[in-house]
Amino acid sequence: MIARRTKFPRALGSLLVLALTAGCGGGPALRAAEQGDLGGARRVLASGSAEEAVDEAEARRIARVVLEQEVKAAKGDAGVSKLKELPSCAEGLDEVLEARAAGSDEVAAIAALIRFDARLWDRDDLAEAARAALASKGASSAWRAVEARGLVAYADGPQRRSLFADGDQAVRLAALKASFDAFDPNDTEALLEAARLDPHPPVRLQAIDAVGNLGGDRVVLALKDLFVKADEDERVAIVGAWSSTRAMDAGGRAQLVRVSQIERGLPQIAAAAVLVRQPGLGAEDAAGVLARAIETGSTRERVFAIHAATLSVPSVREALVKARTDADEDVAIAALGRGLEMAPAEGEGAKPKERAEITQKLLGMAKGKGIRALLAKAALARAGAREVLPLLTTDARSTSEQARKVAGTSLVALGELGRAALLAVDADPRVRTGVACAMLRAK
Repeated sequence: MIARRTKFPRALGSLLVLALTAGCGGGPALRAAEQGDLGGARRVLASGSAEEAVDEAEARRIARVVLEQEVKAAKGDAGVSKLKELPSCAEGLDEVLEARAAGSDEVAAIAALIRFDARLWDRDDLAEAARAALASKGASSAWRAVEARGLVAYADGPQRRSLFADGDQAVRLAALKASFDAFDPNDTEALLEAARLDPHPPVRLQAIDAVGNLGGDRVVLALKDLFVKADEDERVAIVGAWSSTRAMDAGGRAQLVRVSQIERGLPQIAAAAVLVRQPGLGAEDAAGVLARAIETGSTRERVFAIHAATLSVPSVREALVKARTDADEDVAIAALGRGLEMAPAEGEGAKPKERAEITQKLLGMAKGKGIRALLAKAALARAGAREVLPLLTTDARSTSEQARKVAGTSLVALGELGRAALLAVDADPRVRTGVACAMLRAK
């Protein structure tokens, strides 16, 4: 827009320009996005000068417009899948989610659940919306799950517990989430039964989480029995349940010590990671378990241990340093990423020389191809290493959807929202949704 000379005082003239600019709806990329012309927005943003001209505020507006249009257009199974990608940025989309939740189809039900889980809607409003939807002709059965999710009051206990065995797994899952929030000891036995017998794995995991939140001797011992026959995911969830405030001092710590000493694999590593952060029984031995898990085991276990490791224990730090040069590239990338945390660029404990060495190693890996190169770029971006910026700007124009999505979220991590805006209007819906959502979350 061209700013014309006026006889107003400078301050008033500036206000007028700002007002007129706001009235024009921002730059050409934003205006194209607002009109639903993502191709036009991409053409504008594909110019390097245009990317630099888009400031952080306008980039966020572009991201919000794109996601609002996705929510408004969401229909059927594809729409449900689309909305399930948005919970982490729900706060920035509250108005459009509220409007979409006013319907009675499955997408509307998912929008309602997202708002409630994001604490944007209270129990009474959720219950009223569910009743209204279920009373309408042709309402989706998904609204039964919405109704179940709102059963968080003590008085809702009988109805909530009856739904733990409902024929619809979505309803069961929602009722179990409600139980976690309700914190009602009367749910204990029904939760344990769901954790043992439900045929749907996500429902069993949610039941374990909910009963772990209740804690107490009965829960700790019942989960010990369940642990014997549980699969790996359930065992890790049980470790998490024993780690809850109300389980830890009711025998949970003893169970964590036992698992860290005699079990193997991810449950052992998870238990050790909890203990090493909680001074007391088993903490010292747990540090040794973590250090050994970083050094030996399967790639999956070693990477898990690296990410679960605390940096405050010398033996664990030593294992992490050693892993930076491991022959297994997946292990090395994970360890180098943690190494950037151990070597801050400035401030107290700054280690600029060590950080520069780690950065160069990761940059070498980042210049390769495939998933490992993407992992290296993401690790650098998370640590704020701006040396990776040229690689990310190149990937923003890659033919690979995965590379573009990683580039977009990594640009956001570096605070380069203007450059990320190109990927918020990407032709691939998964890319633009993921990047735009990251832009709304960015602080």
